Amino acid sequence: MTQTTSLLAAVLTTGVLLVAVASEARELREPQAHMIIDVPNDWIVDMDGRYQRAEPPDHSFHLRIVASDHGMRGEQEGEQFMMRVLQEKFSNIQVDRHARRNDWGNYHSYELWGHGIEENGNAGKFVLLLVTDARNDRRGLVVMATGPNEGFERHQRGIYDATHSIRAW
Repeated sequence: MTQTTSLLAAVLTTGVLLVAVASEARELREPQAHMIIDVPNDWIVDMDGRYQRAEPPDHSFHLRIVASDHGMRGEQEGEQFMMRVLQEKFSNIQVDRHARRNDWGNYHSYELWGHGIEENGNAGKFVLLLVTDARNDRRGLVVMATGPNEGFERHQRGIYDATHSIRAW
């Protein structure tokens, strides 16, 4: 096998793997913000009030998204805004990691981590992100990832990584 043939085979194999990985994801779309987060293909995607929601078949984790035109007004103001959103689904909220700014790709975000009581009365954990388009911070998304302690620990790392591949449509 020549070096060119080997390189071509490697490129084709990589392309096939990328197509296979992409087909393993399902899109969670926010129609007003025109933003997408990929979630595992076997997850249930539906509506929860004003939120687009995705969750695994065992309902052990919930990913909700909703459009926002709040913009980036500083970490403290961003945290207060996210707390108001979180109070729709959580009570007895305890913040473990206060809002901090992250910049990645074409987006800016604030994130907030903590725990409290989910709307079903069970203890749970959360991470919230207020994500805005770097070119227009009035075009944004609130990402609310919640779940009972065990479900949150099982799913949050993969979903947190997926939120950092948000794309527009």
